[in-house]
Amino acid sequence: MLLIIDRLYRTVSYIPATVICGTLPLKYEITIRAATYEAVKGKNVGTLILRKEKINCEDIRTYKAKMYEEAMKQWQKDWIESTKGEWTEELLKEALIHNKICDFYISQGLSGHGTFGSYLKKMKRREDEMCMCGTSIESSAHIFKECERHTSGGPVTLNGHEEETLNYLKRTVEKLWKEETQRKFH
Repeated sequence: MLLIIDRLYRTVSYIPATVICGTLPLKYEITIRAATYEAVKGKNVGTLILRKEKINCEDIRTYKAKMYEEAMKQWQKDWIESTKGEWTEELLKEALIHNKICDFYISQGLSGHGTFGSYLKKMKRREDEMCMCGTSIESSAHIFKECERHTSGGPVTLNGHEEETLNYLKRTVEKLWKEETQRKFH
């Protein structure tokens, strides 16, 4: 579902995909809903995934808010501990719920999966992974932080939660996409 919503490649791992999409991992959503349902019925709410002790709240809204707070902390912990999505973690340090839907190009920029030489070679879509600048392997980090062909006009610091960075990622990946298409047919 996350891959479809934000047009991510199927090679993007689950936790980085949740962060890019700004969607709480499903296990936490299910836990919150189940615990809230049990609390409404007046049953003793178990620990499930999030809590080691019972939350004492008189009102269900407060209870649900506390459960979301705990889920957000756990999601951030999962994100920090994840060994997947190093590039995404560099751009999106915080796991935040948002309703921004990325387009095809921004998703590639945030995930590092897409029209980058290193990715294309790994997927056997290109024979070499060198950047057209000739100085390095064409990775997302190289393109967005080092490559003189792309970094001019970009933000000083990259933060995937800021519009300036998202616009830069989009422009750059669109340009890479066009270059790759021309490269294929020449």
